[in-house]
Amino acid sequence: MKQVVKLNDKMYFLLVKKNLDEFTVMELREKFHQYGLSSANQKKDRQFLYRQLFTLESKGLLKKEGINNSRAIRYSKTKLFFDTDIIPKTIDCPDISVIRQGKSMPKIDELKSTLNQYQIKLVTSLGESEEYQRIIKEFPDIDDQIRKSYYDTRELSGKYLGKINALKKIIKRYQA
Repeated sequence: MKQVVKLNDKMYFLLVKKNLDEFTVMELREKFHQYGLSSANQKKDRQFLYRQLFTLESKGLLKKEGINNSRAIRYSKTKLFFDTDIIPKTIDCPDISVIRQGKSMPKIDELKSTLNQYQIKLVTSLGESEEYQRIIKEFPDIDDQIRKSYYDTRELSGKYLGKINALKKIIKRYQA
């Protein structure tokens, strides 16, 4: 009876579906990024990959060859890897199903359009905020309602900036 090993979905995609073998850490990282598996945090991605490699090596599924602590270390699948039934773990990674089907995010143009709208609204609210600020400085005895409008506009600018940052990250991830 074959041994069954559950493998992280991202590593399953690279090692089983894309049949990655005899690779360096740099090559693995490039593939990880190429297929849109990476996050915005490169340090966490690097740690994730090293942990996965260490785990697979300690289970005897990968073999490490080369000089320790060098970039020349190559990882290759062992006979045990091929003799084992490797199945993906089900983790909270919805973009894997999209990547497995070889599709990109379907509504990227809609996201870009929304991004442009938010950028216009941000510029408008920043201009409005600057004008409120100018008027408040010029007329210090101004009504409290005008000051409230100024603070509301600043808060709105912050919300638009957050939305813009989120959309930029999403678009960047699916355009890689």
